[in-house]
Amino acid sequence: MSLCILTDTTALIPQPAPHTGKFIFAIHRKSEASGLLPIDLQEYQEIFTRLEHEFNAILVLTGSDALFGGVETAQQAARSHGGSARIEVLDTQQLGSGLGILTLLAAHQAAAGRSLLETQDYVRAASPCLFTILCPDQLFPGQEKNSAAGNFEEPPGVLPIYTVEEGQFALYKKVRTQRHLLEIFQEFLEEFETPEQVCLFHGKNTSLHIRALRNTILELFPGIQLTDLELNENLTHLFGEHTAGLTVLELPRERGQ
Repeated sequence: MSLCILTDTTALIPQPAPHTGKFIFAIHRKSEASGLLPIDLQEYQEIFTRLEHEFNAILVLTGSDALFGGVETAQQAARSHGGSARIEVLDTQQLGSGLGILTLLAAHQAAAGRSLLETQDYVRAASPCLFTILCPDQLFPGQEKNSAAGNFEEPPGVLPIYTVEEGQFALYKKVRTQRHLLEIFQEFLEEFETPEQVCLFHGKNTSLHIRALRNTILELFPGIQLTDLELNENLTHLFGEHTAGLTVLELPRERGQ
């Protein structure tokens, strides 16, 4: 069974190798002042029709339904698709680099000839092994109320830091300086023993000392697979161009080996 992975542009995907990249496809999400526009049923059906000319199975990996919504639309499109491809939809409960890493892991499974259900089960098991921390300029409209983040309106000079917990934002700590932010990121990293990879992501105008953070990561985990990614258009629109954060993948040892 020939399998491909379909996500959207809220995913921040580490650069794949050519043999895995050919299994990855993404729907472009449009944005407006109030946030990102939903992907409609017709858009899904059109891309399903194109993909089934080459693949007979499609795994749709969506960003967190609690944050973005849209999983029901993807599932409806999969159910109503009259083509030959078998389609499954999975709410990853991730966003940004977390969604990107899962997409890449799924593509590795597809490249290895794993079935649709095997790959879906693998991704579902890997999702809780991803840990994201971020310091955004803003939370996109509605998320201050729809998450565990609390009130984003902080006093001047206070930087709130969030983690992603079960697909929603949770307030982690608050800092006042970039130096303190760097220390908090280091403390977060020190909670891990043997991570498989770390993704450092940031807006184009972040004031965080990225080189210092990169050096910290490499000192803590020599030889770690480290990716440094700039936020794409969708994520910059959602979080702001000064945003910085980390996603860590730490699989159980029997899975990571």
